[in-house]
Amino acid sequence: MTATATRTVRLVSGDEVTIPESLVGPESLHTDNPRFVGMSPEGWVVVEAYGLRYGLTPCCGASAKGSMVGDEPAIVCRACYAEVDPLLGGEATVNPDDVWQPDEDPIDPESLGLVLDAATERVEALRATAKECAAMGSHVAAERFYAKASRLAEAVGNLRQIG
Repeated sequence: MTATATRTVRLVSGDEVTIPESLVGPESLHTDNPRFVGMSPEGWVVVEAYGLRYGLTPCCGASAKGSMVGDEPAIVCRACYAEVDPLLGGEATVNPDDVWQPDEDPIDPESLGLVLDAATERVEALRATAKECAAMGSHVAAERFYAKASRLAEAVGNLRQIG
């Protein structure tokens, strides 16, 4: 049996939880793959796929489904068919403090500064090109370059305020 790669992530509450890498890795960004959202009030890992949130079974980390246990309808683990809490058969909720925010490792200030400095240089280059276009009588092109420079300058200013 192959070991599943895991990753420990920090929740908003500061608690850490170890989950399969596939729930937080690059493959989780596709809409048809489940991605980790947080923990339910019951303590289950909650994932989201196709716009639905559901808890994973504690036994196998699988989704739950309706089935028959003997003559009775039941909610079972999709992997091992063990009977599980019926709440796992519905849409899951997440504790507000037990939410995972994927951007928990923000860009460091030094790297952000380098990016913003490069963007500022690009703003100046766009403005210089706009002046050249205007000097040659190409006012439509000049307006376009000024507009691009203006939008980029505004974005840089907003990021500098945030960072």
